[in-house]
Amino acid sequence: MTGEADELEREQAHFDLAREQRELSREKLKSQPGAAAHAGAAQRIRKDAQARLAEMDSPDSAVAFGRFDTDDGEVFYLGRHSILDDKLDPLVTNWKLDIVAPYYKATHDDRLGVWRKRTFECERTQIVSFDDLVFAALAADVAALQRDRGVVEPVVEDALLADLSRTRTGEMQDIVRTIQAAQYDLIRANLDQLLVIQGSPGTGKTAVALHRVSWLLYQHREVLAPADILVVGPNRAFVRYIRGVLPQLGDVEVDQRDLRQLVPDVRHGLAEQDAIGHLKGELRMQKLLRVGLDNRIGVPDDELEVTVGVRRVRFDHAELVNEVDRLRGLELSYSEGRSRLRDFLRRDIPPASADPGVREAIDAVLDRIWPQLSAAAFVRDLLGSEARLIRAAGDEFSARDVQLLTRKSQERLSDEVWSDADLALLDFADSLIGTTELRTYAHIVADEAQDLSPMQLTMFVRRSRWGSMTILGDVAQSAGFWSRDSWDDVVDVLRTDLPVSIAELEYGYRVPRQVYEVAARLLPIVAPTLQPPIVIRDGPSEPTFVEVDIAEVADKVVVSAMEYSSRGNLTGIICPDNHWSGLTHALRDASVEWSDVSESGIGRSINLLRPEDAKGLEFDAVIVVEPESIIDSAARGERLLYVALTRTTRHLTMVYSRLPALLVRGSAPSAPTIGATTNDVPITPLDVVSTTSPADGTEPDPRAVAGLARAYGDELRRSVAPDLWDAVLAEIAKSLNREPTDSEPQGDVGFSDAGPPSDD
Repeated sequence: MTGEADELEREQAHFDLAREQRELSREKLKSQPGAAAHAGAAQRIRKDAQARLAEMDSPDSAVAFGRFDTDDGEVFYLGRHSILDDKLDPLVTNWKLDIVAPYYKATHDDRLGVWRKRTFECERTQIVSFDDLVFAALAADVAALQRDRGVVEPVVEDALLADLSRTRTGEMQDIVRTIQAAQYDLIRANLDQLLVIQGSPGTGKTAVALHRVSWLLYQHREVLAPADILVVGPNRAFVRYIRGVLPQLGDVEVDQRDLRQLVPDVRHGLAEQDAIGHLKGELRMQKLLRVGLDNRIGVPDDELEVTVGVRRVRFDHAELVNEVDRLRGLELSYSEGRSRLRDFLRRDIPPASADPGVREAIDAVLDRIWPQLSAAAFVRDLLGSEARLIRAAGDEFSARDVQLLTRKSQERLSDEVWSDADLALLDFADSLIGTTELRTYAHIVADEAQDLSPMQLTMFVRRSRWGSMTILGDVAQSAGFWSRDSWDDVVDVLRTDLPVSIAELEYGYRVPRQVYEVAARLLPIVAPTLQPPIVIRDGPSEPTFVEVDIAEVADKVVVSAMEYSSRGNLTGIICPDNHWSGLTHALRDASVEWSDVSESGIGRSINLLRPEDAKGLEFDAVIVVEPESIIDSAARGERLLYVALTRTTRHLTMVYSRLPALLVRGSAPSAPTIGATTNDVPITPLDVVSTTSPADGTEPDPRAVAGLARAYGDELRRSVAPDLWDAVLAEIAKSLNREPTDSEPQGDVGFSDAGPPSDD
């Protein structure tokens, strides 16, 4: 038996002992209620035992994922829970404890007393293999690398890369091992702050946030329960994707929702124009709603009375006006003010009168002065009436704004369909009306928050007890109604008296180098001020570029998806709306089983989704359909394309009839990668066109020239008005250090046969 095999056997013996102790603890917890002195005590003990059992790992899960050895001869095994032997000595230590921090924070130049770090690869309870990181040897390797190449390569565990190379499922893979020193500091950051984490695709934002939740629950367990934390994702697919992670870390009952679930019991799905969606996200909508709600209150000019027995009770108009004005001046919710007015109306009614008809008559008078409203009814009525909007708008809104906000309302409230932008209006209106008791949280995590409007952000403010939040996102992927280039306005809306920290994750773990180098060509457009991540791993293949006739796009996508899926890859097809119908028909015609991610979440094989629904999701293989159409689909369409290109952990294919000029090789600098200096950045080869002349002096390939002209011409045609083409082309010629000759065509150089854009 070899030395490594002996070591594996010793480690497995330790794992087996720890597993045995864990199961003994499980049996003790199950038996505790039977030893209680009485039924009440048994019930309390049973509830506590059930909670502790729910937090424990399953019997067939590995007891540990790592180990480190110190210079003093101490050995620590790390797992999701502490496990003690019969003498109460630790067999496994909870990863959340301070004592095991060196496992995450030790580096080659600051070992923190650690000489070896070991990471285990397990299948259920069995150790398959382990990887050792000996810091003395690592320091020597890094020193040699610095001498030879002038670069410093970050430490990345082999087990992490092995985990990323394995086939993925619909849930995140054992993400404990993705924690690195910088991430570890963010996980352990102070609870009492607003923490904003900026991270490019694949930098581990979600892993950091969920580990932070787990660490906070452990560190503040005396005052913080799982139900005190809210995790919000951008859509149902994303929330389903991450839902299993916290239970893996031992934390259940954390409230995990998508933004729509914060406003339940309404119908979603209304598509909104960009201008309307942006307007509804502005903070001035709060004043519009306040004034609009206040305008629903008023004493009518005619006499108000109720009949009590044989006499009529008339209400004095002046007294009513004074009382309504008094109640308006108090800091009351709409419902509380209405309740106080009801009490005022009842004061002249004999207490002995219990006739339901009298109560109904008083409520009828009350409804004429201070009508009973739900948030949905109020917002529907306000947006459905131009007159009400004009009255509420005042000087804050223009006539154009009122026109944008006005829409035809449904006769039945249950038939009203709401947009995502409407939800923030409903939520704020509900807070004004005050009929619903709002659930608040000690800490809120908002993932993929880069597109949230100020009105949507205030949904978190109202649910936060004292402002403690972790906000995650990437402004380079911000492409909605509220696309932004920095986090400044987000901080302005969420800021409280607590400190504010903005951190940026530096290393990209999940998106392969070859893929990110293609996506990075968009960075000068989508995020010119952001520093691209340092990508730490290669993928198994180069990105594939497939140009076909437009009529063949759908069929080619289906073939590519079937090829990837047949090799065991979880596959995502990212498709813009104008190709959605054709692609779904092609999938059905080919009898392919597939999942619509927006409807049913991520399936086990082939998944179809829109670019805007892809944020935060990952697949082994991604097929991007017609990237030019993705760019054209939104005002910040380049950012949607950036999202689409960075959803893969292994393979990328683009299928198109026309390639955007931005993606042509050399159109933008690539991102830095490990092992590459700034003068030695590898460029992914494209099989489409060449941007360089042949080295042998022969004439360039006419197809390459035509392809370049078409690509760059179409980009110009898409973004420049036709009457400026001649002037722009002349300036381009000047920028190439030559003047255009008389023989050169000017107005139609490089454009496709489609001609100038039509009016529609």
